Amino acid sequence: MKKKASIIMLMLVLLVIPFGQIASASESMLENTPTVAAATGPITDLTYFSRSETDMTLRWTPAQGALMIYFEQRQVGSSSWVRSNTKDWLWPNATYTIITGLTANTLYEFRMVVLGGPNAGISNTVTLKTDINLILKSITAGNFFDWNPGDGTIYSDLTYGPKASNKYDLYIPTNASKTDDIGVILNLHGGSWTSGDKADDAPHLKRYAQNGYITASMNYTLAGGTNGGTIAMMMDEIEACIAALKQELLNRGYNVTRLALAGYSAGGHLASLFAYSRTEDSALPIKLVIDSAGPADFNIDSWYPLMPDFVVAGYVSMLTGQTVTVNQMLNGEAAELIKSISPAQQVTSNSPPTVVAYGAYDQLVGQGNYQKLVAALQQAGVDFESILYPYSDHVLGNDPDKVLEHQNTVLYYLNTYLAPIPTPISNF
Repeated sequence: MKKKASIIMLMLVLLVIPFGQIASASESMLENTPTVAAATGPITDLTYFSRSETDMTLRWTPAQGALMIYFEQRQVGSSSWVRSNTKDWLWPNATYTIITGLTANTLYEFRMVVLGGPNAGISNTVTLKTDINLILKSITAGNFFDWNPGDGTIYSDLTYGPKASNKYDLYIPTNASKTDDIGVILNLHGGSWTSGDKADDAPHLKRYAQNGYITASMNYTLAGGTNGGTIAMMMDEIEACIAALKQELLNRGYNVTRLALAGYSAGGHLASLFAYSRTEDSALPIKLVIDSAGPADFNIDSWYPLMPDFVVAGYVSMLTGQTVTVNQMLNGEAAELIKSISPAQQVTSNSPPTVVAYGAYDQLVGQGNYQKLVAALQQAGVDFESILYPYSDHVLGNDPDKVLEHQNTVLYYLNTYLAPIPTPISNF
């Protein structure tokens, strides 16, 4: 039970915003989101906004002159539609609703019926899946993985700099080669840049090590508060940690010649941003990026409709250390600042191969982030693989088949770009 409790706390820390705040924030954001009148004909923009285990929030542009609106639903595979239960009374000019009384982890179809007015008729149908409980999600996301005795050794709290936060953990598998040229994985934890710890992703780090790869996980100066870190500071700390990690492994007799940067959420953002914009500063050539649910672009449209404009402006201000307003973001005045912290805008043809994973139901990192990063990698001709979890949110735990696909894909890329290279035998 202690392990389950710790996993639950871990997942809450990893999220950008705690679950408890999402529902109330979502309702407030929906109520204050401006909408435009729908064109003549049935509503065609009914779409998903957020969900829980038993609720689903949908949004649409308002129907013109409607006398009444209501929702119908059915489980996928059923031929019969039934009237949906909604949390509140549906006014004819409503723009969102919360459908209640649903079954967890179940695939539904929803549609809106409009009576009266130029938009009378049946809307488009959306197919959506309710969430699953956090413990099951953590299990299916791979967060209960552990290694066996003899798989390797963990060295904790090694130092890479003068600050108390400048520490990293090192996972060395028993079978790590001391005769070949090898690579190392450096992981960066999530937590909205303001929280989290290097041990948060321990199950995944152990999985890398069990597959024969030396892995490290670092802490960095967190953002927030008067002495909070900025992206520039975090980038410098990543650089310092790579140099210290290389020297530590050389001192231990390992010939480390290559690096993969990995991270989840905010850690995925930091890993990809450093790899795409600071690779020349790395003491080890960066050969691979493993980015899971990392923010990739800080333009406002990349976060719509999940985050209101002022929240995105707040992210940019916090991460750059400069006050940035919504108007400055919209009129282009803050374009260079936005670019400086946006991995998708730093991609070039020389960027390292990348494995990205995002959830189609992510309620924290807008889908625009995934779309812009994939588009940038495609346009630059980078070797990459993108895995979209069709029923998962930020935790990436509702699609066991995609979890397995992601693990196999990462292992394939590690074997391609970080596998040991035999050292030539000298004749002398």
